Amino acid sequence: MAGAGFAHWVIRIPTLKAQLGLSERDLGFALLGVAAGAMTLLPLTPSLLKRYGTRTLVGGAVAAYALCLALPALSSSLLGLFAALLLLGAATGTLDVAMNAQASLVEQRLARPVMSSFHAAFSVGGLSGTVLGGLMVSFTAAWVHLLAVALATACLGALALPHLLTTAPEELPVTAPPSPGNRWRLPRTLLLLGVLGFCAVFTEGSVNDWSAVYLQQLALSSGGQVALGFALFSLAMAFGRLVGDGLCDRLGAARLLRLGALLATVGFLICVLAGSPVVGALGFLLVGLGNAAMFPLIVSAAGRLPSLPAGAGVAFVSVFGYSGFLVGPPLIGLTAHHTGLRFGFLLAAAITLLVCVLASTLSAVPQQQPEEV
Repeated sequence: MAGAGFAHWVIRIPTLKAQLGLSERDLGFALLGVAAGAMTLLPLTPSLLKRYGTRTLVGGAVAAYALCLALPALSSSLLGLFAALLLLGAATGTLDVAMNAQASLVEQRLARPVMSSFHAAFSVGGLSGTVLGGLMVSFTAAWVHLLAVALATACLGALALPHLLTTAPEELPVTAPPSPGNRWRLPRTLLLLGVLGFCAVFTEGSVNDWSAVYLQQLALSSGGQVALGFALFSLAMAFGRLVGDGLCDRLGAARLLRLGALLATVGFLICVLAGSPVVGALGFLLVGLGNAAMFPLIVSAAGRLPSLPAGAGVAFVSVFGYSGFLVGPPLIGLTAHHTGLRFGFLLAAAITLLVCVLASTLSAVPQQQPEEV
C-alpha cells in the first residue's frame, strides 16, 4: 500500500510541475520537502513507539499518510506544494519506521528472516502503482487521481490493522545487556549500522534520480532506451528482495550483504565504462540485484540489537537512510557538474564498496531467537 501510494504521487510530478509553472530548480526545492518532513519526525518515533506500540502507530501513520497523499495536487503555489510535501514526508517517514518495527516483531516471533519479503512488497507495490498510475494519468485530474488513491490507502490500512501484532517494543524479549567492560559495543554497532543504511539508500537514490539522465547522455536522445535502466533496476530490486530471505538463511546476513555490495559495485563500474545505453542498463540491473537486500538486512539487524527496543534501532537507521536520499542525488549531481556523470557514478561505486568493507558489522548482532507466543 505504501509503495503503490508513493508511486502514484511520483507519476503526477510532471503534471503538477506544469500546472504550477515550476522550473527545475523550483521543483527540486519542493521535492526536498519530502525528505525534510521525514527527517523532522523520525527522531521522535522511538518515543512514540515506546508509548503507543507499533500497531497503534502504524494505524495513525496510515491515516496521516492517506490524508496527505492528495495534498500536493491541491497546492496552488510553490510554497503550498513544499508544505504539502513536508506533511507527506513526515507521514511517510513515520509509517516507514512503524512498519519496519512491526516487521521486526514478526521476525522475532518467527525466528527466521522475513524483512526482505516485506521490502519486496513495497517494491512490488511501487511497480503496480507505476503501471496503474500511468493509465490513470490520461483520463483523470491529478486531485481526483490522488484522492482515489488516498481512499484506497485508508481502506487497505483499515483492513490490515486488526491483524498486526500488539506487542509493544519495550515488551520484546531482548538478550542480556552488554557487560560493563563491553558497554561501548552497542552504540558503536548502532552507529555502523546507520552508516551502512546511509550507504545503501545513497546507492538507491542515485539510481532513482540519475539513471535516466545518464542513459540519455549515452544514447544522445530521449528514446525508450532511456527508461530501460530504471525499469531493470526496479525489477531487479523487487526480485532480489523476494529471494533475499532465503539467501539470508543459506548464506547468513553478513555474507549476503557483502556479496550484494560487491555485485552492486561491479554494476556501477559497468555503467561507468558503458559505451551504449543497453550496456549501461545492464549495469543498473546488477546494481538493483546487489542493492535489493541491503537495507532490509540492515533494518533487521537494527531491530535485533541487544537491550534496545526494535523501534529505536529501526528509527536510528531510518534517519541515516533518509539522509542518504537527501544527500546522495545532489552529491552525484554536484560531482557530475564538475567532472561528468561517469565520475558521479564512480562515487556511488565507492560508497557501495564501503558497505562491503563494513558488512561484518552484521555478524556482531544476535540472530533471531524463537519466542513463545
